[in-house]
Order: sequence, then structure tokens, then C-alpha cells
Amino acid sequence: MVLTQSMQTALKILQCSQLELEHEVSTFLEENIMIEQDVNHEGDLDLSSYELETGSLKNDQNSDSIIENDNSSLDLDQETPFEVIEDWSAHEDSGSFDHLSFKSNGDEMDDFDTNTYEISLEEHLLNQLMLLKLSQKDFVIGAFLIDSLDDNGYFTQPASRMVDALSEQYPNIEIDEDEIMMVLRHIQQFDPPGIGATSLEESLIQQIKQLDPKPYWQEEAIDLLKYHSKWLLQHDLKRIERNYHFLEEEVIEMLEGFKCLNPYPAINYRNHKVEAVKPDIIVLQKGETLTVTLNEDILPKLRINRKYAKLAQRAKIEGRDLMRSQLTEARFFLKSIEDRFDTLLKVATAIVDAQQAFFLNGKKAMKGLRLQDIAEAVSLNESTISRAVAGKYMICSQGTLPLNFFFTNQVSSGEEDASGVAIRAVLQEIIAAEDKKKPFSDQKLQEILETKGHELSRRTVAKYRETLGIPSSTQRKRLV
Repeated sequence: MVLTQSMQTALKILQCSQLELEHEVSTFLEENIMIEQDVNHEGDLDLSSYELETGSLKNDQNSDSIIENDNSSLDLDQETPFEVIEDWSAHEDSGSFDHLSFKSNGDEMDDFDTNTYEISLEEHLLNQLMLLKLSQKDFVIGAFLIDSLDDNGYFTQPASRMVDALSEQYPNIEIDEDEIMMVLRHIQQFDPPGIGATSLEESLIQQIKQLDPKPYWQEEAIDLLKYHSKWLLQHDLKRIERNYHFLEEEVIEMLEGFKCLNPYPAINYRNHKVEAVKPDIIVLQKGETLTVTLNEDILPKLRINRKYAKLAQRAKIEGRDLMRSQLTEARFFLKSIEDRFDTLLKVATAIVDAQQAFFLNGKKAMKGLRLQDIAEAVSLNESTISRAVAGKYMICSQGTLPLNFFFTNQVSSGEEDASGVAIRAVLQEIIAAEDKKKPFSDQKLQEILETKGHELSRRTVAKYRETLGIPSSTQRKRLV
């Protein structure tokens, strides 16, 4: 099958993520004079008329706002109901979500902790560096080391590499590894505690040294982290008791003290703004009724430039063929964008229809779903479904999720529609409720899952546990 240029454009637009679509629109606006942004148009497409209950897509929009097909005459006054939103923050300020009350399992969603410092970690550390009486060379080294810390606040680069990097940037300054480590030790005394450490153990040791008042187990804890950290990883509390002549209660108290330490010293600082994901689809829930709509705030609003379109229709004008070609391309481009959002809405509605139990009851109710199932439901090719869901997001009562999330293979288990997501959710729930002093082995987890209708092998259970980031029963064991 040979794809025409218009078909290639349509497939490309369909597969674009939201950011990629914005880039495509921006590029097309620069290259084609026939398209312009309609920033003043209020829009006349009522997207809220799409309903899930009827199982169909109902569109009450004015027929004048629809892009004409290739065989119809061009209406120079027609406008497409798409609007490019450059600032996502306007979505929050507009209050367009004020009427929504997203809930999960009957409970209101917790507010996200957005506690951040007014200055970056780098600025905070540089301010402390300037308070030290350092030579100009040592200050340069310190600033370079601060800039080299990773996102967790650790210094993970070899000193030799720092020497090479500094020597390349400052060829007139002689620097050796001892100077690097000397300045680093100064930085490791800065706030926040544990900053600049070369490992997790070293960071925790620095924090323990700065505890005030000094705990009675300070020396033992430092020795434990320096030489026997694997005992902590293995939760070998009996060996810790014997080695440091501690009672069981004292070991427990020391481990409780560890909980006050921060394994990620830089976690409360934000060095850069994190871009929020822009959901393409909104799923509203009222009781057990789900309504699927497009997110109007991401719809690009474009139209044909009437002035240039009229020029393209004149018989005697230089470059008329080029302008007509651009006019045709512009019409194809607008049609591709409209088709993109129509297809996306159809696919999203079919997904919600197939996974209603998930939206109402959470991950435990997730069903196995294939691209082929949705393709058959909307009468489209499976490859079209794959393109439609790539890089697209949906916001619902369960959070903001990629559309690919809803496609999960059916697992061979006692339940006909069981999915890996659902089984992992059940597994996580079982482990969360276990006795921490006697955690379940993988064999026991397999037996419990079997009683709940999920017949899996022990190896599969272990694989799911590892996928969830849950350690083995030996590592999960606690005395507290």
C-alpha cells in the first residue's frame, strides 16, 4: 500500500504526543501562510456532549464549524475549534477544574506536598561556601563540586575526574586530588546534613554525627554503617546484638533513630521546574456514571487565512499554484488534527467502557485488555489504536495515567479477566497487611493468591514482588 502525503501527515499527527503536536503546529504556522491562529474566537464546539452512558459519541456542535472534506468547496469563513494553549498554568488559574471532585475509593485525594525552598540547593550551598575563609582556588573548587552533586545531593564523581575537568576549565591553576577532597570535606559539613556524601552510608554517618543531643548508640551506629551495613540490608538484628553487646530493645531504639535520618539530603530542594503532564482526556465520575471528554485546554485553535485563500483563487497572480498547493496542505493539516482528536476520543471512550471496574474500584479490578479488543470496539486498525494511545494521558479519579497503562495482558489464573496490574495490586495489599515480624514467603504468597482466585507459580509471584520493588521476606522482617 502506497501512502499519499496527506495520509502520512494524518498518521504522524495521530501519533504525536501533546508536546510534539504543539511543535508540529508551530512549524506548520511558520512554513504555511494559509493557516493562522484564531486567538480571539470563542469556539463553538461543545465537547461536554460526549457521553459514555449511551456507548456512542454525541456531538451537538454547529455544522458550520466542521472542517469540510476534500470533495467540498472551501468555506473561507470556516474556523476549526482548536486552540493552542502555551501556558498550562492558565488551566489552574482559570478554575476550570473547580467543579470536579476526584475521589479514590470514596476518600478525597490527599493534597500533594509541594513544600520547597525559595532558593535552589546550589544557591544555598554557595552561600555557605562564601562564609568560609577559602582561597580563590579553593572557592573555585568548591563551586565546581557543588555543581557536580547529583539530584539526591551525593558526590559520585571520582576525584581524578574532577581534577581533569577543573584543569581543562582552568588551565592556569594547578589542582590535585587532595585539594578536591579537602574542599569536599568542608561541603559535607554544610546544611542540609548529609550533603556531599559519596555514598548512602557516608551520608547517614554525617547526619548521625550532627545529631543533638548525641544518642548513646552514636558510635555503634557509625561503626555499623562503616563496616557492617550489609547486616542492615539483611535485617540481621541478632548479629548486631551480639557484635555490639546490645539488648534487643537497644537495637530497636537505634533503628528507630535511623528513621529520623534523610537518605536523600537534596530531596526538599527543587533546582528546576518540573513540567506537569497535560492530560488529553478527562474522565468525570458521578456515582457509577463515567463521562469521557477531551481536555479543551489542549485543543489548538487554527483557521484558514481568508486573505491569502482569496488570493489563491484569483486566476492571474504570480505564484498562484504555490499558494493553492499551500491551501490544499493547510486543509489536509486541519483535517488531520480534527481526525486525531476524534480518534483519540473514540479510543479513550472504548477504554473507559472496557475498564469501568478499574475506575470505580481501583487497580484490583483491572481487566486484561489488548489493542485488538479496542480496535474491534471502534472498528479501526490495531496499528491505529497503537498510534492513538502513544504519549497520551488521561486524568481520572485514580490519578493521571498514560493510555498505554490500560493495556495489560491477561494472566493465566483462576479469574477469566485477571490482569497483571490487578494481581500486583492484590499482592501489594497482602504484603502491606502481613505481620512484619513474620512476613510471608513467596510460597505463602502464592497460596494466599490462589485462595483469592489467582493461580500463579511461585516464580511469577516473586517476579511481581520484585516489579513492585518489594524485598524478600528476609529483608522485610522487622522486630518493630
